[in-house]
Amino acid sequence: KKINQKIDMMINVPKTEIAMTLDAIFEQKKVINSLWTEIHTFNDDNNPLDVYNSTVNQFLLGVYPTEKTINQYQIDNLKTNPYLNEAVNIITEF
Repeated sequence: KKINQKIDMMINVPKTEIAMTLDAIFEQKKVINSLWTEIHTFNDDNNPLDVYNSTVNQFLLGVYPTEKTINQYQIDNLKTNPYLNEAVNIITEF
């Protein structure tokens, strides 16, 4: 939600004119890049999702132990997927 508020502020708030100097343009670009980095940086600090195996899946992994590495890869991929977090945010906002 914080990131969405920052995006709204950037888009909806009228901006003052900036001087046509390289420093001013690069400063504005730096602000936009920092927001872009914040959007795409996804780690345990800003990840509210708790992804884990269900009991059925844990049972199946006991039966088929060769699937454990693939399953762990999928779990790790889900934990770092920013689109999954955004989908959950959209659902909870409505």
